[in-house]
Amino acid sequence: MTQELQVLSEQLKKECERLTMTDIIIYDVKGISPLTDVVVIATADHFLQLEAARRSLSQIAKQAGFKLQNPTEDYSEGWLAMDFSDLVVHILVPEKRDFYDLDSLMSNIKQIRNIPDFSSEDLNDGSPAPLTHKQLRKLKDSLDIFNEDEL
Repeated sequence: MTQELQVLSEQLKKECERLTMTDIIIYDVKGISPLTDVVVIATADHFLQLEAARRSLSQIAKQAGFKLQNPTEDYSEGWLAMDFSDLVVHILVPEKRDFYDLDSLMSNIKQIRNIPDFSSEDLNDGSPAPLTHKQLRKLKDSLDIFNEDEL
């Protein structure tokens, strides 16, 4: 991965965090995909985040010298896809991310960044593979059953 792509992916990740998106994962697909080198996947809780992401991420990429190849404004199905040639961003609402399960397609691909940063070994299942979005959501839901007084 080029330094420009690494810097851009970090900037996009930080902007996704600022927009309070969750489950942000950056995959290094160079040499695996003939179409792109980096794939960013994030979850937006609502459609307003998709609109905010479309505007701010495209502006950040433009300032870094990357042109949006698919300047569509249609994310009505809960999936925003942004193609910057060497870097592709997918932001989905939770239901779409669970349904399409892009993370399972990427299960054997190197993650550049993983938020939260822990592996499936932390769940004591013995699997060295990174957690999928469904596993992260299940873990989060299991932690949400406790209130702070019980912890």
